[in-house]
Amino acid sequence: MISAPKSEFAKKCFESLNVHAVIVNTQEDAGQFLNDDSFNRIYQNDELSVFIRQ
Repeated sequence: MISAPKSEFAKKCFESLNVHAVIVNTQEDAGQFLNDDSFNRIYQNDELSVFIRQ
């Protein structure tokens, strides 16, 4: 889910688990969520980024 949030598998997982927010490593994992229109970043520092699902 983290490595490919746009995939159909990830979308089904986020929906079935009722995920509203995701906290990921800014350097390693934020890029996948920045490129996904279904997530908005609401916080970032050097280590963590917080995204909410629309």
